Amino acid sequence: MPRTIEKITDELHTLLEKAGIPRPYLLVGASFGGHVARLFAQQYPNEVAGIVLLDARHEAIDQRMPTVWRQFKSAGKGMYKFLWLASQLGALKFLAKMMGEKAAPPIVQRLPPEIRPMYLEVGFQPKYFKSNLDELVQLPEVERQDENGYKVE
Repeated sequence: MPRTIEKITDELHTLLEKAGIPRPYLLVGASFGGHVARLFAQQYPNEVAGIVLLDARHEAIDQRMPTVWRQFKSAGKGMYKFLWLASQLGALKFLAKMMGEKAAPPIVQRLPPEIRPMYLEVGFQPKYFKSNLDELVQLPEVERQDENGYKVE
């Protein structure tokens, strides 16, 4: 703690080293992971063969989007706080037990049938929502970083 992007990047580097994954790495970053992949490549350029970004956030998205975007992001943070609390109280697991796959968001219901139960198992745990909240807390710092070097001002 705190969960900074620099700490997450260092942890990824340590994990890859300890796991014995051979270099160079092909990094795949989705959403917030795009920031981690880009910073990793900046810090360890000789260890990265390439990067694949999947729906990755741009670090300057808030400055380039209309005001309604920031309102939407704020509402999303409130939703994650509510869902984190509901998951801590066991309400989401109860909902999943009562409704099965119908408790999952519509996008999850489009996943292959063999994957949906995994979502219900993992996606309703408190740590899932806590990790999303931790990412949201990091966004202002990430968005202040220089687009060319990921250096915090």
